[in-house]
Amino acid sequence: MATKLSSQDRRILEDALCDLPAFLTPRERQAFVRGAVDGYPLSDGIDRALQWVDWSGGARVVASDLVRLLEGHDVAAGVPALAVIAEAIESLAGRNEKLADLRRRMGWAGPAFFISYASEDVGAARRLFEELKAIGGPVAWFDKSALKPGDAWHATVLDAIRRCACFLPLISRQTEARAEGYFREEWREGVERSRSIQGRKFLFPVVIDADWDGAMSCYKLVPEEFRAVQYSHAPGGNIADVLKAELAERLRTV
Repeated sequence: MATKLSSQDRRILEDALCDLPAFLTPRERQAFVRGAVDGYPLSDGIDRALQWVDWSGGARVVASDLVRLLEGHDVAAGVPALAVIAEAIESLAGRNEKLADLRRRMGWAGPAFFISYASEDVGAARRLFEELKAIGGPVAWFDKSALKPGDAWHATVLDAIRRCACFLPLISRQTEARAEGYFREEWREGVERSRSIQGRKFLFPVVIDADWDGAMSCYKLVPEEFRAVQYSHAPGGNIADVLKAELAERLRTV
């Protein structure tokens, strides 16, 4: 997908890069960019393009070269490299109004919410999906019961997690009974993404068992990072008013 920017929009991206604390030294610049695109299926092609960058130049020159070289490149089907870079900037530096406006205008903003669930909990996930749509904002979820061998969906899932504003892992007896499962890969990716986000909440663990008594200790097979935040309760996928209000507020800052 070709991504053509106006000179003003290029300047917005360049300014945002130059303002990053992680853009001070050549090593930090390379680590930031490669960290942003790492894991995407087309990242090798991006790396080849980046060989032309003189990382030791001035910050403005390097930023200009990056934007020029990445413009028009995708890291995955339909995912512009510059969209991923812009998301990585906001994850590290916090909200930038000009950059947020650019992402909206270019259609780069990721989904507001990502729902991660065990396949046995698809019914609750569907109900949660419908309620999140009512709050507003795009919701990423995937009907795993409809997936077929060979479907090119892993990169799509990965991209949605890396670009969403809120990650909602659904916790239940079903997840507790399964030490393995694709949802655990999603959880690991969500946790990894959370480590690069500063100044805002990203993980929103949701218990969907109707008879949950509020004790977080009931669920052992969850990442430590989930336990660091208060679980919410959505019995059978029905969102409580408190969680609705919190997510609606979060949506207003996206």
